[in-house]
Amino acid sequence: MLVAERKSYFWWSAETAVVTTAPQRADLVVLTDKSDRGGPCYEYRGADVRSNASATRHWFFLAGFPGCEAGTWREAWHLPLVVAAIDAWLDTGEAVSLS
Repeated sequence: MLVAERKSYFWWSAETAVVTTAPQRADLVVLTDKSDRGGPCYEYRGADVRSNASATRHWFFLAGFPGCEAGTWREAWHLPLVVAAIDAWLDTGEAVSLS
């Protein structure tokens, strides 16, 4: 059994058989409380993230992300899904499903 002595997240990598700490994540930075979509506008790891007034829909733009070509915004229903998609793309180059 693995025991973490520090207050951080750990994962087990079966391929390397070592315990590593999860990479540090940036925080969502609130740029404004009311964007053109009605809700808050955030910055996250270089991506522009906007929400509607009830925070039930979220859009993001990240240069180089599949589907964001020519200024197109991607949409997701959950903010954690937007964050996970951005993290996956920037960390591994893999685009995750937003549905």
